[in-house]
Amino acid sequence: MPPGKSSASYTTWTNKHLLSPKDAFDYLNPKYLTYAIDNSQNTSTKTMSTKTQEEVIKEVKKIIGRKPNLKTFQTITATSTYEIYFNNDNKQSLVLQVSLVETKKGTKLMSVAGDLGSINYWKVSDRLLNLLN
Repeated sequence: MPPGKSSASYTTWTNKHLLSPKDAFDYLNPKYLTYAIDNSQNTSTKTMSTKTQEEVIKEVKKIIGRKPNLKTFQTITATSTYEIYFNNDNKQSLVLQVSLVETKKGTKLMSVAGDLGSINYWKVSDRLLNLLN
Protein backbone atom coordinates (compact mmCIF):
# COMPACT_ATOMS: atom_id res chain seq x y z
CA MET A 1 0.00 0.00 0.00
CA PRO A 2 1.74 3.18 -1.11
CA PRO A 3 1.65 5.93 1.50
CA GLY A 4 -1.45 8.06 1.06
CA LYS A 5 -2.93 5.79 -1.62
CA SER A 6 -5.54 3.05 -1.61
CA SER A 7 -4.26 -0.47 -1.13
CA ALA A 8 -4.39 -3.71 -3.03
CA SER A 9 -3.44 -7.18 -1.83
CA TYR A 10 -1.25 -9.51 -3.83
CA THR A 11 -0.05 -13.07 -3.54
CA THR A 12 3.51 -14.22 -2.91
CA TRP A 13 4.29 -17.71 -4.14
CA THR A 14 6.78 -20.02 -2.50
CA ASN A 15 7.42 -23.75 -2.40
CA LYS A 16 6.77 -23.70 1.35
CA HIS A 17 3.21 -23.57 2.68
CA LEU A 18 3.05 -20.43 4.82
CA LEU A 19 -0.05 -20.09 6.97
CA SER A 20 0.44 -16.61 8.41
CA PRO A 21 2.48 -13.40 8.14
CA LYS A 22 4.54 -14.67 11.10
CA ASP A 23 5.35 -17.84 9.13
CA ALA A 24 6.46 -15.64 6.21
CA PHE A 25 8.77 -13.60 8.46
CA ASP A 26 10.24 -16.74 10.01
CA TYR A 27 10.76 -18.41 6.61
CA LEU A 28 12.10 -15.37 4.70
CA ASN A 29 14.07 -14.08 7.71
CA PRO A 30 14.64 -10.46 6.60
CA LYS A 31 17.73 -8.69 7.97
CA TYR A 32 17.56 -5.28 6.27
CA LEU A 33 14.81 -2.70 5.95
CA THR A 34 13.96 0.68 4.56
CA TYR A 35 10.82 2.61 5.29
CA ALA A 36 8.76 5.37 3.73
CA ILE A 37 7.10 8.20 5.60
CA ASP A 38 4.07 9.95 4.16
CA ASN A 39 3.89 13.57 5.29
CA SER A 40 1.13 14.64 2.84
CA GLN A 41 3.67 16.73 0.87
CA ASN A 42 5.86 13.95 -0.44
CA THR A 43 7.09 10.49 0.41
CA SER A 44 10.67 9.97 1.50
CA THR A 45 12.46 6.64 1.90
CA LYS A 46 14.74 6.31 4.91
CA THR A 47 17.16 3.84 6.45
CA MET A 48 18.29 3.37 10.04
CA SER A 49 21.19 1.88 11.96
CA THR A 50 21.66 -1.89 11.95
CA LYS A 51 20.80 -2.09 15.65
CA THR A 52 17.55 -0.14 15.16
CA GLN A 53 16.66 -2.31 12.15
CA GLU A 54 17.08 -5.41 14.32
CA GLU A 55 14.82 -3.88 16.97
CA VAL A 56 12.14 -2.97 14.37
CA ILE A 57 12.21 -6.50 12.92
CA LYS A 58 11.93 -8.00 16.41
CA GLU A 59 9.01 -5.68 17.31
CA VAL A 60 7.13 -6.39 14.06
CA LYS A 61 7.54 -10.15 14.62
CA LYS A 62 6.26 -9.72 18.19
CA ILE A 63 3.18 -7.81 17.01
CA ILE A 64 2.22 -10.24 14.23
CA GLY A 65 2.81 -13.18 16.57
CA ARG A 66 -0.36 -12.14 18.39
CA LYS A 67 -3.94 -12.52 17.25
CA PRO A 68 -4.96 -9.66 14.90
CA ASN A 69 -7.08 -6.90 16.44
CA LEU A 70 -9.21 -6.65 13.31
CA LYS A 71 -10.03 -8.94 10.37
CA THR A 72 -11.91 -7.65 7.35
CA PHE A 73 -12.47 -8.61 3.71
CA GLN A 74 -11.96 -5.03 2.53
CA THR A 75 -9.29 -2.46 3.19
CA ILE A 76 -10.24 0.00 5.90
CA THR A 77 -10.57 3.75 5.47
CA ALA A 78 -7.39 5.14 7.00
CA THR A 79 -4.41 7.34 6.25
CA SER A 80 -1.14 5.62 5.42
CA THR A 81 1.65 6.78 7.73
CA TYR A 82 4.54 4.36 7.14
CA GLU A 83 5.51 1.61 4.72
CA ILE A 84 8.25 -0.74 5.89
CA TYR A 85 10.10 -2.73 3.22
CA PHE A 86 11.96 -5.81 4.47
CA ASN A 87 14.84 -7.46 2.56
CA ASN A 88 17.58 -10.00 3.26
CA ASP A 89 20.24 -7.37 2.47
CA ASN A 90 20.53 -3.94 0.87
CA LYS A 91 20.97 -5.38 -2.64
CA GLN A 92 17.92 -7.64 -2.64
CA SER A 93 14.46 -6.88 -3.95
CA LEU A 94 11.45 -6.64 -1.66
CA VAL A 95 10.74 -9.68 0.52
CA LEU A 96 7.96 -8.40 2.79
CA GLN A 97 6.01 -5.16 3.14
CA VAL A 98 4.24 -3.88 6.26
CA SER A 99 1.84 -0.94 6.11
CA LEU A 100 1.02 1.31 9.07
CA VAL A 101 -2.17 3.35 8.92
CA GLU A 102 -4.07 5.70 11.20
CA THR A 103 -7.87 5.64 11.35
CA LYS A 104 -10.03 8.75 11.72
CA LYS A 105 -10.37 7.89 15.43
CA GLY A 106 -6.57 7.94 15.80
CA THR A 107 -6.07 4.18 16.09
CA LYS A 108 -2.78 3.07 14.55
CA LEU A 109 -2.96 -0.30 12.79
CA MET A 110 -0.54 -2.46 10.84
CA SER A 111 -1.10 -4.98 8.04
CA VAL A 112 1.24 -7.27 6.12
CA ALA A 113 0.94 -7.26 2.33
CA GLY A 114 -0.05 -10.54 0.73
CA ASP A 115 -3.02 -11.65 2.83
CA LEU A 116 -5.58 -13.57 0.81
CA GLY A 117 -9.26 -13.41 1.64
CA SER A 118 -9.44 -11.47 4.87
CA ILE A 119 -6.99 -8.72 5.75
CA ASN A 120 -5.49 -8.83 9.23
CA TYR A 121 -4.76 -5.63 11.16
CA TRP A 122 -2.78 -5.41 14.39
CA LYS A 123 -2.57 -2.44 16.75
CA VAL A 124 0.82 -0.77 16.40
CA SER A 125 2.89 -0.64 19.56
CA ASP A 126 4.28 2.65 20.86
CA ARG A 127 7.71 1.02 20.77
CA LEU A 128 7.50 0.45 17.00
CA LEU A 129 6.37 4.04 16.43
CA ASN A 130 9.26 5.33 18.54
CA LEU A 131 11.75 3.26 16.56
CA LEU A 132 10.44 4.70 13.28
CA ASN A 133 10.57 8.31 14.49
